Amino acid sequence: MKSFAEIAPELQPDGALRDFYIFDFSSGHWQTFLDHIRPKVGPTSFVIDGKIAPLPQTMEEIRRIWDSASPCLSIPVASGFLCCHFFSDTELELDFLPSNYCTEQNWNSLVNFLMEICTRLGRSGIICHENSPDRPIVTINPRSRTSRRAE
Repeated sequence: MKSFAEIAPELQPDGALRDFYIFDFSSGHWQTFLDHIRPKVGPTSFVIDGKIAPLPQTMEEIRRIWDSASPCLSIPVASGFLCCHFFSDTELELDFLPSNYCTEQNWNSLVNFLMEICTRLGRSGIICHENSPDRPIVTINPRSRTSRRAE
């Protein structure tokens, strides 16, 4: 696994977000994700068009909201948030401000949290620059319990 010093340049603020993706998602994966996240978020973490709302119980409910509005779930991790906009039924995308994770302590909290999600879902995930999943910065693999910098 690469050291934080090797990852740190990828976290320098440049006006863009960083993304975390897990691909090949199903409705079952979404439900597992929602059930896992629910106790970690507060009552103000889910918004619809900027207005606080209760987090729905199922992805199907969120999809119905998405048909006419923009839902967003903010998940607190270290000194920042991961935001889920529910853009796709077949992939999980969480975005975050790199400046919130540019210290070793916060980066480790982020990676540990994402490893927890990957392990729970039995899926690998990647961290990349915004909308660049073809160029991962880090791959998180729950089978080997490692994260590594992409070469």
